[in-house]
Amino acid sequence: MPTPLRAGLVLLVVASPALAQSISLNFGGFGAGGTVTSLPFSQQSCLDGNSYIIQWTASGLGGACSDMQIFVTSAQGCPPAGPNTLVTDGGTSADVILETVSTSDLQAGSGQIASKRLRDMPSLGGNCPDGQDFTNAVCAFVMYRPSSTNCDGTVTSSSNLTLHYDAKPPVPPSMNLLAQDSKIVVQLGAEGETLLRYEIQYAEAPAGDAGPVWRQGPNLEAAKTSQSITGLTNGLTYLVRAQSVDVVENVSGYNTPLSATPQTSNGFWGEYKDAGGHDLGGCSTADAAVPSVIGALGVLISLLWRRR
Repeated sequence: MPTPLRAGLVLLVVASPALAQSISLNFGGFGAGGTVTSLPFSQQSCLDGNSYIIQWTASGLGGACSDMQIFVTSAQGCPPAGPNTLVTDGGTSADVILETVSTSDLQAGSGQIASKRLRDMPSLGGNCPDGQDFTNAVCAFVMYRPSSTNCDGTVTSSSNLTLHYDAKPPVPPSMNLLAQDSKIVVQLGAEGETLLRYEIQYAEAPAGDAGPVWRQGPNLEAAKTSQSITGLTNGLTYLVRAQSVDVVENVSGYNTPLSATPQTSNGFWGEYKDAGGHDLGGCSTADAAVPSVIGALGVLISLLWRRR
């Protein structure tokens, strides 16, 4: 039995402001959390038959005159006229009805629809294709009587929840290396994608035709831009590579390795002198040595004179 994906509480408000009719939907049964408007899932989750649950709450719909339909659409937003159950001339997939809530059940004010498979969304058609990226909206629609006679009022989602099928790997990250004392700082950047983390590997540059022996380095959260590989040998050249991991664990594959060689640091003063710097004027240690010696001799003579 597939288990529902875990996600934060997601609130969708469907309302007619003038008459205060409203319906709220949320991805339920996954525990409390922040507001999440999209439920992303991977190809593996699709193949595993993972599912989700939707809970609904209704208010101000005592005059509902049609069943409420909860559905998934491939349209960019929730359609104002309810779900389309026919394939259009342009080839747009028909909307998928998740649940029909009767007018009597609607009067209860809240409920939960049975778990639904993630793969049952219009853009997928029950399949889990390679290399594709689809987002479909989850909507609700109901009709009500704005007067005592006519059943022509509608409540349609003004915003929507989304199901996001992501089987498209991200691209490898951009990378720059900074060699320092016994370490290499790895600077990484996303190439216009939303990522979860970067994974870093490093190896000693091989001699001859031997291939590098890669070691796993520290991972880097996508919100950060650099990570140090420490404990390296100064004067030894290392290769570094990294790959991107997106929010549903798709991996990019590793980028082209770069090389860097850690070097011993002599500290600021040593680096300054190695670069050609020298003492000048009153700050010169050589010039300062003469008055220091004279001053010390003066103090010694003064002490000896007092003891006489």
